[in-house]
Amino acid sequence: MARIASMLLGVWLFLTGVEVPSLMRAAAPQYLIGLGLIFVELLALKVDALRWLSFLAGAWLAVAPLVLAYPDPLGAFNSFACGLTVVALAVHPNAPASYEEPPTLQQQLFEGHGSGRPIR
Repeated sequence: MARIASMLLGVWLFLTGVEVPSLMRAAAPQYLIGLGLIFVELLALKVDALRWLSFLAGAWLAVAPLVLAYPDPLGAFNSFACGLTVVALAVHPNAPASYEEPPTLQQQLFEGHGSGRPIR
């Protein structure tokens, strides 16, 4: 789920770089990182170790407004907020490949005491 959320943030970064004219001057990193994030997260769905590339992209997004001195405060906030969110999502691993169903109430009540009757 974290990979899909990061992918959606990549789409958001890409679209804000394309659709919001005031962000275009400061959006070159957002535009490119948005495309890269979409690509990396698609691959990270299968190879969990690639999520650390997303971590690096998110870290760059968070510090880019300070390093590049974004002229638009909205663009700086967008980059910073998306960067911190991508970093938080990159730390979260993919769900395990196999999922075991939790025991049913009947299994919980009747297992472990051998009599076949529930404990009262």
